[in-house]
Amino acid sequence: RQISQWFVTSKLWRWDLMLMRLDGSDWIGPERLTERYGQNEREPAALVPAKSSVAVIVQNEKTICELHIKGKSKPAKLGGWKPLISDSRAVKNILRKNKPVPPKRHTVNGPGDVEYTLVFGDLHVHSEYSGCHRKSEATLYERFRYQSDIRQLDFSAVTDHASMIDRYDWRRIQKITAFFNENGNFATFPGYEWWGSNPEDGTFNSENVIIFSDEDNTCPPSKLSGVRHSQSLWKELDRVFNNGGHVLAIPHIVHAMDWKNMSPRYQPLLEICQLGGIYEGEKVLLAHGEFSRKQTAWYGLNRGHRFGFTGSGDHAGFSITGVYTREHSRAGIMEALRQRRCYATTGAYIVLDVRTGDNRMAGEEFERAGKVFSVKVTARGTAKIRSIDFIKNGEVIQSVTPDKKNATVSFADRKGSGKACDYYYVRLAQSDGERAWSSPFFVENN
Repeated sequence: RQISQWFVTSKLWRWDLMLMRLDGSDWIGPERLTERYGQNEREPAALVPAKSSVAVIVQNEKTICELHIKGKSKPAKLGGWKPLISDSRAVKNILRKNKPVPPKRHTVNGPGDVEYTLVFGDLHVHSEYSGCHRKSEATLYERFRYQSDIRQLDFSAVTDHASMIDRYDWRRIQKITAFFNENGNFATFPGYEWWGSNPEDGTFNSENVIIFSDEDNTCPPSKLSGVRHSQSLWKELDRVFNNGGHVLAIPHIVHAMDWKNMSPRYQPLLEICQLGGIYEGEKVLLAHGEFSRKQTAWYGLNRGHRFGFTGSGDHAGFSITGVYTREHSRAGIMEALRQRRCYATTGAYIVLDVRTGDNRMAGEEFERAGKVFSVKVTARGTAKIRSIDFIKNGEVIQSVTPDKKNATVSFADRKGSGKACDYYYVRLAQSDGERAWSSPFFVENN
């Protein structure tokens, strides 16, 4: 392909649109695409390469910038750059041949012959109310339009920083969120990102609080500024939501985790991938350049915590969550997330269905039956599937290399661990770099 990889870079608060090209082993560029020198108020939403052009779709979804590329070694002159003002239909037409397309509605039969529908969404994105990017984020209205019309997601929550949202903002957020909520088409959830610290060591942590109700019974998130640590947050959620009936808190693991005060009631999930990276294995490289062993899924799972996996975009990422739900609604998605019938991807609409021999779905916990634990994996990729790994207690115990887009494989574990509970999950990697992680099974040993 003439165009191998394209990047858009930004400055804090405002954006510069820059273009780089990987030509074999050499980087060409960067080329500045606009003449505003870091003063663009909207960040790019998608960058779509084609054989002879590249389109940058800005997050307010009304503006499309398209650059026509000529030659094999360097980008065209800036004269080939033109902004187009258009509506949602024209945006979709430009993206039609290049953007990831959600699969046709996928349904499966679960335990008890219950039918589940696979839906995709993002439970952690931001809008203009988040102060750290206040000048570059989309409005709340634009954000929901973008999630629904451009990304074609099935559900979304906008989780702006709690300290920035006063009671007037909160009322407006609730009303706009409710306006976009449509059962069977696009489910929306009010929410916010709470920041706090661990009282024992002062480490910073945060939670994305997702609310599954339209009831206007919540205080403005800015009032939580006095809630400094996780224990106090759980007490506040107990008070406001009558012991947690309509709310979840998904750890924003890019920041330090408060593992000692995890709440099974509020935290059945963990964000394994997002804009900041992938937080799975023995250690991860953090944004500020340090390695951490504590900010990983394995660290928490190996210490007995039980949670499923989600993927989220945060400020400008594209990771998503797949959910198997009984109904496409707030209530249906809430029930599925609480039961951990979900998986994470880095942004591709990968279909991943992992079952035990007796038809239990990924995310369940149960007692071991017999000496052999087996699973069947059904996967439909958006590119060739490079590998499927079967992971037990933080170790890859089996792996296959399908080298095709659709694959059905089985794994079996016959070895004991001596532990009270083993966790198992499946990790998938595609040839284009996209990945997916099923939620773990938690198998209690007799």
